[in-house]
Amino acid sequence: MQYRLVIPPTTNGKDGFVIEPYTGVIKTAIMYRNMRRSYFKFEVVATDNYGQGGLSNKAEVVVSVVNLLDMQVVVSNVAPTVVEQNKDKLLRVLEHYVQDQIPGAKVVVESIGPRRFGVGFEQEDYSKSDLMVYAIDPLTNRAISRQELFKFLDGKLLDINKEFQPYLGRGGRILEIRSPDVVTSVKKAVQTVGYTEGALLALAIIIILCCIPAILIVIITYRQCVERTVQSSNALLEVHFGSNGNWSWGM
Repeated sequence: MQYRLVIPPTTNGKDGFVIEPYTGVIKTAIMYRNMRRSYFKFEVVATDNYGQGGLSNKAEVVVSVVNLLDMQVVVSNVAPTVVEQNKDKLLRVLEHYVQDQIPGAKVVVESIGPRRFGVGFEQEDYSKSDLMVYAIDPLTNRAISRQELFKFLDGKLLDINKEFQPYLGRGGRILEIRSPDVVTSVKKAVQTVGYTEGALLALAIIIILCCIPAILIVIITYRQCVERTVQSSNALLEVHFGSNGNWSWGM
C-alpha cells in the first residue's frame, strides 16, 4: 500500500503536512505558531500494489491543532502501568460523559505518566498517575476549551469513579482533575508578579508617608530660620538707628 496527500494550495506555496508513503503516518512539515484551536482538512489517497497501478481509495482527514492550554489532567491513585493497561476502557468512560454534553465528541489521550506535584511540579510519584486528555468537538473540529472539559468531567467525578473501579482495582479512584503543569505554573507566576507589584506599591506609599513629615520639618525649619533672620535684621536696625530715628552707634 502506498499513501499520498491531496492538500489544497496554500498562500505561501508550502505544504504544512507530509505523509510517509508506506506507513501512512502524517507529520507536520512546518512549525505552527499561534494556531491554537484551528484545524486543517485534506485527503489521503491509498493505492495498493505499492502504487503501481493497483486499486485506490481516499479518505478525508481532519487535523486539529491542540496545545496544553486545551487539556486536563486526570490524577488517580494507581500506578501509570495500570492506567496504560486499561487506557481504552478508561477513555470510553470519559468520552461517555463528555458526549452527554457534546454529542460525538472525541476524547484523546495525550500522555500517561507518574503523578507530578510540588513546587513547579518537579517531583514525581510513581504510585499514582497523571492521565492527560483533551477532547475534540466534531461540529467545529476544534478542541473543547479546558474550562468546559473540566466542568464536564469534574461535575461527574463520583459517577466516573464508579465506572473506573473495575479497571483501577480495589481502592483505585480519581483523586482530582486539574490543569496541566504549564498552566498552573503560569498562573502562579502571574500571581507572584501581582504580589510583587502590590509590595512595590505598598513600599512606595510608605516612602511617601515617611517623606511627608520630613518635608513638613524642612518647611517649618525654613520658616523659623526666616523669622529669626527677620528678627535679627530688625534688632540690628534698632541698634543703628535708635528709637528717634537718628543714627547712633549704640543704645
